[in-house]
Amino acid sequence: MLVAIPGNLSERETHVLLSRILEDKLGSIAFMIDLHVVSKERLSKLPYSWWLKKSRRIV
Repeated sequence: MLVAIPGNLSERETHVLLSRILEDKLGSIAFMIDLHVVSKERLSKLPYSWWLKKSRRIV
């Protein structure tokens, strides 16, 4: 799962927060999710630009 966040938020802190939320909601199955949190500015760089070519947007 690729999550884009505004540049003013910390990628690391957001990753930790989302990981905890996923674990609370999904339990041990949450560790099967490949979570990537990046700023919107980094989306145009590799490897994220490749991932976005065939991605689905969930809002």
